[in-house]
Amino acid sequence: MDRQLRTRLPNILAAGDVLGEFQFTHAASHYAWFASVNALFGALKLWKADFRVFPSVIYTDPEVARVG
Repeated sequence: MDRQLRTRLPNILAAGDVLGEFQFTHAASHYAWFASVNALFGALKLWKADFRVFPSVIYTDPEVARVG
């Protein structure tokens, strides 16, 4: 998988929990945005996902969060 979320088959893109790195709801929607715009407009421009700084939250009491 590359930073444009393409699998080894260039016309197949992946998003969400199948990526394995961040299995959170907000991460899945972030992945889905990149996968969908690259699928629709990849012939014009490819957007690269940057996961160096990514928030993650576990909703407990008190909440646990981190960035990076």
